[in-house]
Amino acid sequence: MMEIQESYRDSLGLLNNTSIFSENLVREIVENCCSVLSGKTQNSERIFLKSDIEIQEVHAALLYTFAEFIRNNQTKEDYSIFLRNQCNLRNDLVDEIEHYYGKWNGLIRIQLLNIANHLPHVTDLKWKIDHVVKSNSEETSAGLLYRITLNTETFDEHLQKMVTKALEFSCTSEELQDLVYKLKESVRHLQKLRADN
Repeated sequence: MMEIQESYRDSLGLLNNTSIFSENLVREIVENCCSVLSGKTQNSERIFLKSDIEIQEVHAALLYTFAEFIRNNQTKEDYSIFLRNQCNLRNDLVDEIEHYYGKWNGLIRIQLLNIANHLPHVTDLKWKIDHVVKSNSEETSAGLLYRITLNTETFDEHLQKMVTKALEFSCTSEELQDLVYKLKESVRHLQKLRADN
């Protein structure tokens, strides 16, 4: 079971207050959260112009928990258990929210994949050595030339699937050594950051 901060659980617990959260308002808040997270933003004056801090607090908590559960591949049943057991929500509220979670899960997942989390990543590397005998270019001297191909994989939003692309470049031995040094330095820096946390 995912661990969600107590402040978010308490905020979602406010949904039990029927004097503030009517059935229609709950539906409107949940629909708005799903729209925002899926990139199909629709402004709701009733949510954003209300002075009730509770409405805005619940809206923020729903945005956070929807995103976290979907990002971590949790099912709608997992989310329901969280809402019932950790937030102590009424069954009718849980059923309503669970319905939207299941309905919007795919669209929200795609949107979350496209947020910085899904930059192209290297899946394969190929290289070969060429020898430059003579060149008319002043920048290129005779000698070894490395031809590198990096195969990357990224999510294509239009095709709605993973796509493989090749990045090809050439470099000299010195340039290749410089690239390898910079990559090793990046790895050391990330390991240091991880160790500090």
